[in-house]
Amino acid sequence: MHVLATVTGNASHTRSLTIALRPLIEAGHQVTIAAPPELAPLLDSLGAEVHAVLPGFENMLRDPERAAKMRELAASTDTTTQISWITSAPFVLEAARTVIALAETVRPDVIVRDDAEFGAVLAGEHLGIPHVSLCGGASNLLDPALAIEGLNGHWAALGHAEPLPAEAIYRHGRADYVPAAFDFAAHDTGLVRRYRQPVLTRAGERLPEWIAELSGQSPFVYASLGTALPMVVARESDSIPMPMTTDPVRSLASIIAAVSELDCVALVSTGGLPTPATPPPAHVHVVEHAPQPLVLEVADLFITHGGYNSVREALRSATPMLVIPGFGDQPHDGARVTELGLGEMTTEPSPERVAQLAGQILGQPGYTRRARQARAHVLALPPLEQFVEDLQALVDGATLVTAS
Repeated sequence: MHVLATVTGNASHTRSLTIALRPLIEAGHQVTIAAPPELAPLLDSLGAEVHAVLPGFENMLRDPERAAKMRELAASTDTTTQISWITSAPFVLEAARTVIALAETVRPDVIVRDDAEFGAVLAGEHLGIPHVSLCGGASNLLDPALAIEGLNGHWAALGHAEPLPAEAIYRHGRADYVPAAFDFAAHDTGLVRRYRQPVLTRAGERLPEWIAELSGQSPFVYASLGTALPMVVARESDSIPMPMTTDPVRSLASIIAAVSELDCVALVSTGGLPTPATPPPAHVHVVEHAPQPLVLEVADLFITHGGYNSVREALRSATPMLVIPGFGDQPHDGARVTELGLGEMTTEPSPERVAQLAGQILGQPGYTRRARQARAHVLALPPLEQFVEDLQALVDGATLVTAS
């Protein structure tokens, strides 16, 4: 089986793709990847053929007309409209034409796409190749009925008179790593196949030794605002506006101040965001990067931006969450975390509020019990080897159904 995979967005989008592609490559299937130039190096270690040919969000946002649209969207609080607008952006048509040209060269049997990469939808429909979406923040918020309007403008530009139906976006299904009982999708996306979230680590990563040597007398708190928010801060400094719920630099400062006052041991991963000039107390460890999936295995609380990769990793490790959302799907994900009893969310992250909510979560065992229940559901999902079998069945002409 030959799989053509496509991805766009930022570095976090490559993690969901990596989860799906590793078992395919290990099973001996041929994998070709189309990615923007800024993401291609992050995928080289997979051992697949990587083509740095897709347009990236960075270039899209530097176009004056599109930057103006971002300013308009930044004034809106309707994140569903914000995300659905992406399908009408000109770079989607550019991506579709690029994927069509690449597919006509490499002749894949199936397309697996990052959920924010919509060029693959148009390419798959145009060429008659089955296409499967991976999970992510976009699919959590995307309303297919709104999104198809933008895609149909591009569909017409590809020479098609009849518009695509909304179900074409997920015509051949969507893969997710979260159990149905803890689903985060706001809209019906049709066929969903669910698989067990792995503990995804990079080569050579291990838990820092000092964490293993902790006495356990105080709770261990891990905080990270992800990999996308530092990129957003850089865009803002370049006068490229992004719709934001909270200021990540202020949020990080509040987190450090809050855990400094708590009876805990804390590890704060900055992702490159600037930190306050005053050093924190000895029980607060501030680093630029940490092996998050491993750290979460031993954390009592995860203070997070609520990105879907981080949420899934917390579900896998049974770690309660305090969500401080930044943009996109993160406010929705945080609200869902609260609704499911897996933690709390705040959009006003003063040091006092963060400390109060963190203390509340650490002091009430019900959050941990609920997180362990979620982990049990995750562990009951089939392994990703089933994803390989499902793709092969799809290529062989089988009709898949939603798995419970």
